[in-house]
Amino acid sequence: MRVLLVDPNIRMDTLIPVGLSLLSACLKREGHEVDVFDTTFMDSGYQRGDIWRQETLQVIATQFADVGIKRDQIDIPAAFREKIRTFRPDLIAISNMEVNYDFTARVLLREGLDLSDPNRPFVIVGGMYPTFAPNEVIRTPGVDLVCQWEGERTIVHVMRVLQRGVGLEDGSGFWGIGNLWIHPRKLQRRLLDAVGTDREDLVRYLRTQLGLSEERLLAGLEGYRTGVGAETKLDVSGRGLDSTVSVFESGDGILRNVTRENLEEKSILEENPWADWTIWDDRRFAKPMRGNIFRTGTFEMSRGCPYRCTYCCNDGLQQLFGKAGFHRERSVADYVAEVKHKIECFGLDFMYIVDESFLSLSEKRFYEWVEGQEEINAYYRSVGKGERIPYFANIRAETVRPGWAKKMVDLGLSVADIGIESGNLDYRRAILDRKMTNEQLRKAFEEFKESGVKLTGNAIIGMPDETPEIVFDTIDLFRLIDPPSITVNIFAPYRGTTLRDRSIAAGYLKPRVYAGDYRGESSIDMPHFPPKEVASLQQTFILFVRFPKSRWDDIEMARRDWVAGNESRLEDLKKEYIETIAAKYGHRAAENPSYKKLDYPEAQLRVKQREQEHPSGISG
Repeated sequence: MRVLLVDPNIRMDTLIPVGLSLLSACLKREGHEVDVFDTTFMDSGYQRGDIWRQETLQVIATQFADVGIKRDQIDIPAAFREKIRTFRPDLIAISNMEVNYDFTARVLLREGLDLSDPNRPFVIVGGMYPTFAPNEVIRTPGVDLVCQWEGERTIVHVMRVLQRGVGLEDGSGFWGIGNLWIHPRKLQRRLLDAVGTDREDLVRYLRTQLGLSEERLLAGLEGYRTGVGAETKLDVSGRGLDSTVSVFESGDGILRNVTRENLEEKSILEENPWADWTIWDDRRFAKPMRGNIFRTGTFEMSRGCPYRCTYCCNDGLQQLFGKAGFHRERSVADYVAEVKHKIECFGLDFMYIVDESFLSLSEKRFYEWVEGQEEINAYYRSVGKGERIPYFANIRAETVRPGWAKKMVDLGLSVADIGIESGNLDYRRAILDRKMTNEQLRKAFEEFKESGVKLTGNAIIGMPDETPEIVFDTIDLFRLIDPPSITVNIFAPYRGTTLRDRSIAAGYLKPRVYAGDYRGESSIDMPHFPPKEVASLQQTFILFVRFPKSRWDDIEMARRDWVAGNESRLEDLKKEYIETIAAKYGHRAAENPSYKKLDYPEAQLRVKQREQEHPSGISG
């Protein structure tokens, strides 16, 4: 059977997606044919994500045009329809974050999918946003299934149901697939026949024909989507379901499978094949880093985060699925084998380790990884690529142990992030649930600075009940630590986070509002700290950190002018910063970007040859 994976990437964010690449590998291992519809290099009308950071002095401006990469002017819904027509998928699998879900619902599903076709492919939507907003997503016209959280096992089971072809109309064929929501086809057709796709007609029909009250109807309603109403547990005895699965039906016919044991004893990282990168446009390997553009591969050493920061989805995931076993580790041997394989097949010159807290590991595992990375570097040298392959990692301050920073740098650590987030200790502990002290943060940065690595300090501003004074506490801590690089994000109230709930309770956010892009969009509106003020402090944050305090009056005047719509004073200060200060922190663009387009057919041939040696995709 055929599966079309969809990445609705609206801001031209490169990097190979780990999740969809793993889904492709799992599906191919089952014998299915896989293709991808990727909007990364289609002009979606949204600003490129890295532009915000360039404009606020956070990153060095890089030009994709220098390596032959640009956005294509294309009719995206028409291109999606054509891909469906020519590939003829049995299943369309879409991966969504909150920031691109409106694009998926409006452009891909409403405009690109023929909802009146009774033989249209089944559509499953997964990712972080559907995990926390399944009530909304499952009621989007065109969506048949919603996968909560990890999808590697789920999509394999869904394809087995589609192959059997039994229980597709009433949804009963999908019973027993844990954490899967189902919108039966027969119910969708009844609604479509009755009201088409008009939202007001749909509301009127549900109210009159199904007897749902206005209050219940509007609970969780956004666009076409309606609330679940009351649920009834179905009697599915005798159907051969796993005893850990319960099936519920809502008042409007939506089915929901709930698995009591959400994390099986065997880690999914142990059974996954290696990620399949052959489905992607070669331009997805081009990742800007430190003013250069590298051929970058994404790798996973562990999954999940053991911490519960209130602005992060990991807190919500642990509430939904339980903490036990949430942070899981992959064997170092398998990681090493895959990295060497990918260097050979895809000509990588940079590694991006996606672990959310790389050093949340035991001392024994750390030194196992050290040996593994030494083996990777030896291979890198053997193929004439260089002394060692540079890599990126996310690090949490309190996990940095003496000597570890130097060891990581010796092995090729080139860029790393440590979250400071807020410089106000009371706010950081009480509101963000981040318990580290300012001294722990300072020492962690010192460990890496002494080793010569370009370490980035992350800040978040515009958080609920934060004030401009608290932001200046953060600025003061950044001045003390003086990180080589700074990232300043605007708080995004994503579904599943404690701080979203706090924002709604305080009246800063309407419940049905999508969170914006954390790189430059403020979603909450606080009377004491409105969005324009938040944005102005993002614009001037690095200037306040880097310039001496004797220049703060100049920066403050430029900030106020910017709020009033006059940008000239701020632009002059930014130009002065670039000319007199930026170079001190290594902020300069590379003259010759590293990224080079690979001869992809040859790479695919090498992959096939390697798959013959390791048919399972797993070393050993």
